[in-house]
Amino acid sequence: MLVTVHRAVSAVLHVMLVAFVSLSARVQHGVLRSKHWFAPVASAVAAYALLSLTVVRMVPVALALIGTGLRPPTVAFMGWFGPRGVASIALLFFVISEEHDLPGMGTIETTVVATVLLSIVVHGASAPPLVARYAGERSRA
Repeated sequence: MLVTVHRAVSAVLHVMLVAFVSLSARVQHGVLRSKHWFAPVASAVAAYALLSLTVVRMVPVALALIGTGLRPPTVAFMGWFGPRGVASIALLFFVISEEHDLPGMGTIETTVVATVLLSIVVHGASAPPLVARYAGERSRA
């Protein structure tokens, strides 16, 4: 049973990786064709990506966990490392399939890719120290 689940999860992750690489290439191609892409769009995308990794994700997680009895370090840990990438990509593909001529689609695509890439880098870099810190707090509790 565990082997079947592992294979299914691996297959889904493989499909998502291929989709993300394809989407990244599409966004980069669109960005490289534009002469003035960097100015206000880049700063707005970066600001949203940063907010998405912090406030936009952590506050709803904390609110959803009110009354569960979880300690604040656990709530913070769940808010910081909660899922983002797959859900963002899936929603983006839904929007792309339903709204072909949506104004600002390039900005939406760029924002999703930037947010997912920033999440991969920041969460990957912060995982070892934060997991060690959380494990230390759990052993003291």
